[in-house]
Amino acid sequence: MERERVCDMLIKKIIMDCPICDQVHEVEERRRSASLMVKGIEVEYEETYFYCCNGKEYENEFETGKMSNSNLLNARNSYRRMKGYLTSNEIVAIREQYGVSQVELAKLLGWGEATISRYESKAIQDEAYDNMLRLIKANPLLTLQYLKKNKEKFTGERVMEIKQNIIRALNVYGKEYSTRQSLECDYAIYDNPWTEMIYPKSKDEYRYQYEESYKIIINILDELNLIFGEEKITLEKFSQIIRTGLKNSE
Repeated sequence: MERERVCDMLIKKIIMDCPICDQVHEVEERRRSASLMVKGIEVEYEETYFYCCNGKEYENEFETGKMSNSNLLNARNSYRRMKGYLTSNEIVAIREQYGVSQVELAKLLGWGEATISRYESKAIQDEAYDNMLRLIKANPLLTLQYLKKNKEKFTGERVMEIKQNIIRALNVYGKEYSTRQSLECDYAIYDNPWTEMIYPKSKDEYRYQYEESYKIIINILDELNLIFGEEKITLEKFSQIIRTGLKNSE
């Protein structure tokens, strides 16, 4: 489908070798709103281009290869937003959150090595892949599980580096995710008309005790991860550590 173009805006003027008139002269770099069909859906996006004042009508515009790629990426990101998918920039942010390269994130998730590179530049992820990326973005503990599952794809030194990055992300994002999950659980309980019969304490008292206990358990898990690493511990030992941590907090 032909692109529909409206609302031109001048960005800057530069002197360059113009492919329209084959002369070196001042051309205008412009930005405008445009529309394009992506996967059968018409999307609106911003595109940039060069304008040559010497060209004929309808033959006075051109794009560099870099511009063309950027414009197409903008169109694909508009499609992603319409579908509720992560944009290419948001996928980059997930990698930066864990300090991994495109290939490393793909390996960590058990995907093909070029998958993340394609999603950040050209291809649009499907819903299943998008859901997985959203899960590891919100839950560093899940990312840690994937690292343990696919650790043979990395050197031992790199596994430890990525693990430390995940632990740092856990301190920032993981606790927020866990608290949000606990609050959703609380809401479901509070919304139950039998809540007051089941929990004789006030809802505020219950919420406070629940959140405080959850924070303590999360802190204990963080410490266990740092202390034991890959070492396995028995369920009994884990239970004893949890009980000790809760008792010491009283």
